[in-house]
Amino acid sequence: ELSYISKLLPGRILDIGCGLGWILSAISNNWEKYGIELSKFASEKANNHGQILTGEFSGNNFNDNWFDLIVMSHVIEHMEDPIENIREVSRILKKGGSLVLATPDFDSGCARLFGNNYRLLNDSTHISLFSNDSMHRFLRDNGFNILKVDYPYFITRHFSEDNLLRLFDSKSISPAFYGNFMTFYCIKE
Repeated sequence: ELSYISKLLPGRILDIGCGLGWILSAISNNWEKYGIELSKFASEKANNHGQILTGEFSGNNFNDNWFDLIVMSHVIEHMEDPIENIREVSRILKKGGSLVLATPDFDSGCARLFGNNYRLLNDSTHISLFSNDSMHRFLRDNGFNILKVDYPYFITRHFSEDNLLRLFDSKSISPAFYGNFMTFYCIKE
């Protein structure tokens, strides 16, 4: 995500579900940085890296066409109404603005192999479950042109012999594996 963001012309960024502000802290200070975070503790820490609102994304008071970039990293799967929220993202994102959206793929090879033991199903806050195919349709249907999709794994600490060997035991909880996460890089049409 940071490599992609570093190639964009700085403007206004909104990090939805910004947590402690890691992404905001890692990008150039040439950006005008905003974040929204549910956790009061996390939003107070993130305040060191931008203007942070504490609370839900829905019901915000941002102006139309306000942001140049919106980041939703592992947030949409926690939202009760992802359609309402992506429409709100579209409303506040400038035409030609960028959206970086990361979420689990609940129909990945690992999800299919492990079924109910797929580790990302064990999080009760994962209430909006997308597959690679449904996320493509979801973004296209809501006015986004998908530039690329990344499936981070091989360059992470999770690419290990231990995790590869765990693939042979589908009666246990699934390991981290290629395709579990997908990151979409999009432009608002």
